[in-house]
Amino acid sequence: MFEVKTELLKSALLFSSKEKSRYYLNGVYFEKTEAGVAMITTDGHRMFVAKIEVDDACSNFEPFIVPNEIIKQVLTGHKGTTVLINEWDKIIGNIHFAPIDGTFPNWRRVLVTEPVSDEPAQFNPVYIGDIGKVNKLLKTQSTIHYNGIKPAPITFTSRDDCFLILMPMKCEKSVEPITTIKDIAGVFIETTSEPDLKIVK
Repeated sequence: MFEVKTELLKSALLFSSKEKSRYYLNGVYFEKTEAGVAMITTDGHRMFVAKIEVDDACSNFEPFIVPNEIIKQVLTGHKGTTVLINEWDKIIGNIHFAPIDGTFPNWRRVLVTEPVSDEPAQFNPVYIGDIGKVNKLLKTQSTIHYNGIKPAPITFTSRDDCFLILMPMKCEKSVEPITTIKDIAGVFIETTSEPDLKIVK
């Protein structure tokens, strides 16, 4: 058995797929590693990875996927800081579950060893909003490490137990670079006279 921090489980649930056609992504994946237990969710565009520390009593086990609906049931009204998982009897919290019968993709393939390029990229605003939700859950701040058209890693201040991978958007048209904020405003801030400002108290 091992415990998962509630805040990490809630964060992971944000990034699991809801598409029925990709049923094997409709849950939270757990895998035993040399460093403990890895918890992963992905929807094909984003991937959340968390490291769970376990004691020696947690022996090796076959990876399994807990369905999203089971996770939601466990978290509903849950006030504790951790959730207990029995990997052998397939119990999470106090709920027995049947693991998703499917093969989770090789999530390590996304973890490339090439240096991050720092090249600019465009991201789905909805995905950025979900990162903000994680910041709130984990009481931290996130940093997007821009990587051009390649997956961008996202780290969280003072948290070494989790990270995110975010795929950039494909832009149909190239974006013209700007050098100053004034470049955006253009003619809207051009004037031939001093502005007449009135301060109303």
